[in-house]
Amino acid sequence: MYSDTDINGVRKESQLTKADNGWKNAVQVSAGEFTGKKTSDLLIRWSDGQAQVFPGVDTAGYHGSRVTIQPVGSAWRNSRTLTVGSLTAPINRPNGILVGWTTASLSYYPGIDANGSHGEVQLVG
Repeated sequence: MYSDTDINGVRKESQLTKADNGWKNAVQVSAGEFTGKKTSDLLIRWSDGQAQVFPGVDTAGYHGSRVTIQPVGSAWRNSRTLTVGSLTAPINRPNGILVGWTTASLSYYPGIDANGSHGEVQLVG
């Protein structure tokens, strides 16, 4: 993780985990505010379709148990990209996920939290 990054560039690198072959299966890593911790959470999309939130990540590492928001084998293995943001009120917590699919469809998953995802809104397709 690169913290204290601003217009002057990267100031500090923190290694969150030691080398682990399991991380080779991470397809995408994003940060968001899903669990209400003091710091952002990491959203990891794995090659097998699973997606997990690592709550409250900071320079000391991971804190708490992973939250699975999509199980192994889910349709998310067919996603092209995802991004985190808030498209619904309140906007003070970017806890939604936009998923772009290989079919050119676009879905929104609002209100991701420590209990996982709570439904899909099909935006395009």
